[in-house]
Amino acid sequence: GAIKESVGHIVGVQFRNLATIGGSIYGRFGFSDVLTLFMALDCEVELYPTGRVSIKEFANMKFTKDIIKKVPTKVVYLSQRNISTDFPVLTCAVSCVNQHYTCIIGARPLHAVAFNGNSYFETGITEENIQNFTKCVLSELKLGSNSRASKEYRQKIAKVLIKRAFLQLKEDVYGN
Repeated sequence: GAIKESVGHIVGVQFRNLATIGGSIYGRFGFSDVLTLFMALDCEVELYPTGRVSIKEFANMKFTKDIIKKVPTKVVYLSQRNISTDFPVLTCAVSCVNQHYTCIIGARPLHAVAFNGNSYFETGITEENIQNFTKCVLSELKLGSNSRASKEYRQKIAKVLIKRAFLQLKEDVYGN
């Protein structure tokens, strides 16, 4: 019952439903019920590039910003939701990192998957390239149905989100 007890008194239902164990541990807040418990459980955290560290040692470490790689990046994230505060029906993120184009489709409702767009965007982001890339993605993309949406609906949404994301990325990368 220790874990239940450690999270049961967190400020209020709304905040408690937003709080995460990872966020509580990473924040190393002095008031953190969760950090106290996980230290007592003698847990470890895995850091990049440091590796595994005792949570007791981690609690006393200085904050570092080594979690996200720092390279010139342009990225666009879009999602479709039935209601703005609901879980997503489908998510789409496209990025250009060192002239390497990637498209990620998530909430399908399976795990997110990545598609390499390099061969499609060698000549830049054009309507034709977006259309050809989208056809390829949709031919390989496995979607599922759940209470939020059918796989057929997700297929239609994927087509729209991919196009919108690449058009927005084009604006961010080329300024037009």
